[in-house]
Amino acid sequence: MYTAVRLRETPTRCSLAIGEPIEIRPGERDHRIAIFGARRLVGYLVQQGRSSALYIFRTSPAATGRTKLAGVFPAVDLLCVAPTERAIRKLQTAVRFLERRVGAFSMGTRPDVFWLRLAEIIAQRGRAVIPYVPELLTRDAEFDPPARHLRRVPGVGNRAAGRLTPPADDNS
Repeated sequence: MYTAVRLRETPTRCSLAIGEPIEIRPGERDHRIAIFGARRLVGYLVQQGRSSALYIFRTSPAATGRTKLAGVFPAVDLLCVAPTERAIRKLQTAVRFLERRVGAFSMGTRPDVFWLRLAEIIAQRGRAVIPYVPELLTRDAEFDPPARHLRRVPGVGNRAAGRLTPPADDNS
């Protein structure tokens, strides 16, 4: 199953922030259509005027996605939403760090719970994201959280992510 993502420049700018499409086809008017295979990680940046949002989602292997996004067909599994400029900057910083640390391909193989936990960190004001990414990478290898540690993550439907502890202070 393939997923189509609409790319355009005006009036709303829609572009790819993460992911390499299989191909890009011409669409109606000035639109282009990026085609992705199943289970691919995609970052979709939507900008209209002064408003912006960055959506991180995984394409579905069949028509089983849970979230319908404008400009994306069929429905996908939404993992993270950065609805403000501050959140977008934090998410882009985390993505750049991940690309340097594990590589672009490996970044796409992180389990969904990794991205849900990252969404929780990004949603918290005043918290730097980089100190938590190595902890997330470690947890992703050994993920098996007890149910009591699960809670609802804002902006991601009813999916859950474990709580994070801040990194140990090395100055003590």
